[in-house]
Amino acid sequence: MRLNLGCGKKKWPGFINCDLSDSDVDCDIRRLPFEKDSADEIHAIHVCEHFYITEIASVLNEWKRVLKAGGGLCVELPCWDKVK
Repeated sequence: MRLNLGCGKKKWPGFINCDLSDSDVDCDIRRLPFEKDSADEIHAIHVCEHFYITEIASVLNEWKRVLKAGGGLCVELPCWDKVK
């Protein structure tokens, strides 16, 4: 299973696209509705900046719970040096 967390309108083929609404799986991505060790890949593109800094550790632990051992986690963040 491959997850695209916080997909917004960018739904990727071959992935389960997850967001609060209008996605394959509507959910709060801070608490995923998937079994432990069930995802081969998790992608979170420009998502983490929407959480409070105090939430990040628990969010990443939740994603780790769902990720299989040896699975891939791709997290992309904005380059704050270029944000005006």
